[in-house]
Amino acid sequence: MIKIQGLVLAAGLSSRCGTNKLLMEAESSAIIEKTVRTLK
Repeated sequence: MIKIQGLVLAAGLSSRCGTNKLLMEAESSAIIEKTVRTLK
């Protein structure tokens, strides 16, 4: 059985930015990548 330790709620197109917020880069990697790495 797999135990879930965390859950990342990820959604969305930003109307102000005009792009998917989680795919935007911050410090040379996508925000979603940084979030997942932090939770590991």
